[in-house]
Amino acid sequence: MSYYREMVQDMDDRQKLELVSILIESVKPAVAKTEADDEEYSLRPFTMEELNARIDQAEAEIAAGLGIDDEDVWHELEEEFAREDAEEDARQLAAYHKEEQLAWQAGRTVSQSDVDAFGGIEKCFAAEPIPDGVWARMQGKTYKENPYIGRDDLRHVRALHWDYDNQMHVGEMVVNAQIADRVVTILRQLFDAKYPIQRMLLPDVYDADDETQMRDNNSSCFCYRAVAGTTVLSKHARGLAVDINTLYNPYYKDRDDGTRYIQPATAADYCDRTWDFPYKIDHDDLCFRLFTAAGFEWGGDWTSCKDYQHFELIEE
Repeated sequence: MSYYREMVQDMDDRQKLELVSILIESVKPAVAKTEADDEEYSLRPFTMEELNARIDQAEAEIAAGLGIDDEDVWHELEEEFAREDAEEDARQLAAYHKEEQLAWQAGRTVSQSDVDAFGGIEKCFAAEPIPDGVWARMQGKTYKENPYIGRDDLRHVRALHWDYDNQMHVGEMVVNAQIADRVVTILRQLFDAKYPIQRMLLPDVYDADDETQMRDNNSSCFCYRAVAGTTVLSKHARGLAVDINTLYNPYYKDRDDGTRYIQPATAADYCDRTWDFPYKIDHDDLCFRLFTAAGFEWGGDWTSCKDYQHFELIEE
């Protein structure tokens, strides 16, 4: 529209307003046809011959008293400009959100060029208030109405992580705001060291079923649930505990009747910590060292049961 703005500036006020009104009306059929053919369209400038013809037509209509009020013309022109500006803003915003959504989809395998396009490595690690879309996904799954913890107490963590095959992935967690910065720092340190974490998805992907997500070796934090095998609320219910590589670092408890309760049930082989296998956490492991240095205790050190995947905040 800048072309037409420049054209009308060289005319007197009456011609200017009348001409613009005629121009707008004259291009509407062409615009409608072009829009139907292609969503991406542009208006071509008039040639001098066409413009002179429009000017002659405008002058004839003015002489015949067929013009419209200046104020009405200018109001119509302003509305036309505003409509086009709003449509362009909407297109750009939609494109931006689509790009952001595709660029940050948890579980996606990404390359360094993807990271650069997203805004660089620093942007890939952050703790922020829970987005509306994430909060909606959590309802009735990891989040249930309760008197202890609400949306404002939690943070959405985004991160990158490597798997055992040296592939880079997008990950996300929901954690308590109290530990959010510490978790982001630890995940960044693990990433820089190329420490393998196979999956980092919200448990809501698994309908908040702990057994299912652990069998898939998923790493996560917040889930409003009880400690396995009990009715006592877990520190996961407050977002103060993080589980890492859960299949290979299971929870188990030996019962008085001689049976062993294991989660996930498919992880019996990994209860034996005397042999080497991928994703194993022990006292020499970087994950153990980083979490314990940041004020967490490791479930692998417990005596009443073992929870090798589990790091929970030590509270005073």
